Amino acid sequence: MLELVLVMFIIAIMAGMIAPSLVRFTAGRSVDNFARRIIGAAQYARAQSVSEARVYRMNFDQGSGQFWLTADAGNGNFTAPPGDLNQRFLVPDGVRMQVQVSVQPNISLMLNQNVQQQSVAQSGVLIDGTQAGTAGQLMQNIHSQGATYVEFSPTGRTDPVSILISDNTGHSTTVACATPTDRFQVQEASR
Repeated sequence: MLELVLVMFIIAIMAGMIAPSLVRFTAGRSVDNFARRIIGAAQYARAQSVSEARVYRMNFDQGSGQFWLTADAGNGNFTAPPGDLNQRFLVPDGVRMQVQVSVQPNISLMLNQNVQQQSVAQSGVLIDGTQAGTAGQLMQNIHSQGATYVEFSPTGRTDPVSILISDNTGHSTTVACATPTDRFQVQEASR
């Protein structure tokens, strides 16, 4: 009987030593799994944007810890796309998300002194009848209106973004799309 109590005591000590490691491992898996979910949704949005020839957005609400996809309904309004990814994804308990979208600045060309710059009037209407920007005019930065989202264009280009996902144990992962032509990928992870 004494041997059984001794074995149970040793098992209890071993479980007490292993439990904190398992908790950290599980929490780290939550960060990694959430990062994979973001990457999967971004790949889907990019592919659908190109195949459907319409703009998709990955929207973020950092306050409530959610992200979701929307697609241009053709009239400038963005609605949930059909299919499996038309839901809101919640950040797991104990995990935080910080999103920083980098809108590409307007590019100005440095011209040689011998080259003259000429403005050409262009229509602001696309073939499908939607309104577009006029050449030579600065377009309003829609990201400055308070919304946090990443836009996927039908050309395959994406807003550059950096998403830091971290937990209470210090495990963090950065998912990023560094340039408009890059894909979303894990840029760095720390344990």
